[in-house]
Parts: sequence; C-alpha cells; structure tokens
Amino acid sequence: MTNHKTIYTKKRRLKKSVIIISGIVLLTIATYSTISLSSSILAWNDKKTPPKDIPNKDIPNDVVEQPTPNDQWNDPVTDDYFKDALFIGDSRTQGFIIYTGLETNAYVSTGLTVDTALTKDIGFDQYGHATTLEEGLKQNQYQKIYIMLGINELGWIYPNIFIEHYQTLIETIQSLEPQADIYVQSILPVTQEKSNNSIYNNDKINTYNDLIKKMATSLNITYLNVREIMENENHVLPEEATSDGIHLTQSYCQKWLEYLKTHTLKEK
Repeated sequence: MTNHKTIYTKKRRLKKSVIIISGIVLLTIATYSTISLSSSILAWNDKKTPPKDIPNKDIPNDVVEQPTPNDQWNDPVTDDYFKDALFIGDSRTQGFIIYTGLETNAYVSTGLTVDTALTKDIGFDQYGHATTLEEGLKQNQYQKIYIMLGINELGWIYPNIFIEHYQTLIETIQSLEPQADIYVQSILPVTQEKSNNSIYNNDKINTYNDLIKKMATSLNITYLNVREIMENENHVLPEEATSDGIHLTQSYCQKWLEYLKTHTLKEK
C-alpha cells in the first residue's frame, strides 16, 4: 500500500497536465466526429442423417461491419434476373416465394435448418425421384444462390455449432456451384412481443447475424443485411409486418424482393 501511495504522490504534479491534454484530445475527436415459392420450384430430398462431427472453422473474430460501397451494386434489376437463381431457406423464404410470385428455383421447407439443408426429405426432382440438395446441385447450375437460415436454430445452446454447420453448407455449395454468386442473408428480426416471450429473440438474432457476417467475409461471399429494411426505429419487426411475430405479410415480402433487386453484384 505504501508503494502505491508513493507512486501516486510522485505523479500528482502531472495530474493537471494530463487532464488538460486529455480534454484537448477529446475535444478534437468530438470535432472531427461531427464532420466525418414459384412455378418452377425444385424439391430435393433424402433421409440421410446430418454429419455428427464437424471440425472447428477458422472464423475471424475481428471483422468489423462496414457500410457497403454503393458502387458494389448493379443497377436495379427486374424479376427476370432471378430465373436462373436458387433460393434456399425455411418457412420465411417459403412465404417470400409464394407472396411475391417470383419465377425462380427454390429449396424451401418449414423447419429447415443449417444442419438439415443438405439432407432433409423435402420432395422430388423432375423425374419424380427423391434426391438431396447436394445431388440436385450436381444436376443443375445456377448463377445466383440466395440463402436465409437461422430462425429455427435460435434455440440451439451453442452458436458456434450453428455457424460450423452453416459454413459446411456454404462450402458444399461453393464446391458444386463455383460459378454462382452466393448471397447469404441476415436473419430477419421478430416483433418485440415475440422477442420478449420466446427463444426467438432479437438479441440472439443479433448474435447469429454477427457470426454470419464474419463467415461471409471468411468465405468471400456476399452478406445482405435484409434486416435493415425490415426493422423499425426500435430495431424490431413492426407489428403490421406480421401476423405471428415472425412470418412476413405479403407487402413485406414484396419489400424484401425490392431490396434484393437493388442489391445485386456487378458482373465481374
């Protein structure tokens, strides 16, 4: 204790100078801050069990979200742009396809998760044979692939397991569709009431979205923050946007589509 007092005494004379200098620095910083589902839906499936052991993935922890430069995006596109696209998702994407009437290709299912997307029994191919997503990707080529998953995984105990399964899914798609532009979309928010009373809460959604952004950077794919046009000033899904606190109304599905139309990558 004596040593601490001695050190403090020796530094007392510098206290006023430090306060003055700190004040100047803070004033300078403050000053600069003020300046500165459709007619051509694909259904594939199988009853294989998802992989049990997935190695740890090297996801960077220091990725900081930056505003996307406007010059990254193409001019707004029409519905025809999505004819050679594939949408992968759960019931939210299912509603999106139905309500927008978009003519595209889709692998969607209620309850779909990142660990069942490659294996879930969901339908048949054009020949009436049951097939998995992986087998379907081997048979067809797409120029763009849009993925939104995560809402059904909010009850998982470990977020790292979620992102490991998600990364395995993306890497499989990349190996089978190397020509495709892959867009991974943020998980959309839920209403405040839903967030307060269930595992589907916005805090967990924020955590998952941070992991998805980092994964997208690590895998060099495009992250689309669709959430930004769905949330209100309180950063939750507006009550008028949904009938159950999670799934979107037709008008908000159209809003989602308009966002995608204005966020397409320019041709390389």
